[in-house]
Amino acid sequence: MRVHSSVSLAVTAALIAVLAPITAAHAEDKPACALITAAEVSPILGVPAKAGPAIAPMACSFLATSGPAHFMVMLTPAGGDAFQNLKMMIMSSNMDRTHPPAEQISGVGDQAAFFVLSTGDLYLTVFAKSRMIQLVVQHGSGPTTPARKSAMVDEAKRMIARL
Repeated sequence: MRVHSSVSLAVTAALIAVLAPITAAHAEDKPACALITAAEVSPILGVPAKAGPAIAPMACSFLATSGPAHFMVMLTPAGGDAFQNLKMMIMSSNMDRTHPPAEQISGVGDQAAFFVLSTGDLYLTVFAKSRMIQLVVQHGSGPTTPARKSAMVDEAKRMIARL
């Protein structure tokens, strides 16, 4: 479990570090938590969810009311070379260099990719309306990966409509 947590935290920390300067320049944008509720996260986790600790205006977290699963959403404005490099890496995705390439998902935003880290964490990254939305499930148990992927895609579509 310790390896699982450290890989997940490293990937998440890297994303926040790369994207924080871009997000700071767009402080007037809607915060991530304005785009999703705990009730909407519950089907993704497979159990009721509650708001988790605040991360930043660009990131919002939710915790399962039972079990170790948690969910995070990050909303980042597009822009700059760092963002374009990150987008290219995600869309071809091998973020932790050990999982299979990302599955391209059609019908969600301008581009979307779903992938599973070697730790079992699920990532759905969507590029839409000059933003990147990333939905992450960590330490999940409950619904199978296909069911979770479907719930994550449905939620991404709702979030895009709220942008």
